[in-house]
Amino acid sequence: MAVVDESITINRPVEEVFAFRVDPDNAALINSSVVEMRSDPPGKGARAHATLRVLGRTFDVELETAEYDENERVVLRTITAPMAVEATYTYEAVSGGTRFTIHQEIEDVPGFWGNLAISVVTKMYTHKVRADMKSTKDLLESQS
Repeated sequence: MAVVDESITINRPVEEVFAFRVDPDNAALINSSVVEMRSDPPGKGARAHATLRVLGRTFDVELETAEYDENERVVLRTITAPMAVEATYTYEAVSGGTRFTIHQEIEDVPGFWGNLAISVVTKMYTHKVRADMKSTKDLLESQS
């Protein structure tokens, strides 16, 4: 299993960061892979359908919100996707703002080529997650 763990401090209150991140209308702003997103209102059990473009390929994914603790934590799981992913987003009040953390677990692809592929994908994906988190930070901090 591949794991991506990244954190960033955003100089905005937890409530503001959380609200911005869970608003489906912001999906393409906070995730550079999102082409389109349709979603139930945020909450436990909510489902979403996203069209993503990754490495020039477009594909659809279905997601479900497995856990939803307002202003604290959201856990998303893929229902249908090329790879099974569980993503945990946590929000913690810190001096001067919010510590926003993403922890993602990506299912291994079997075999040698799968292990090689997951290693490459993890490195590329970690870079993408960092860039997307910085975009969230920049967007929110520019509104102050």
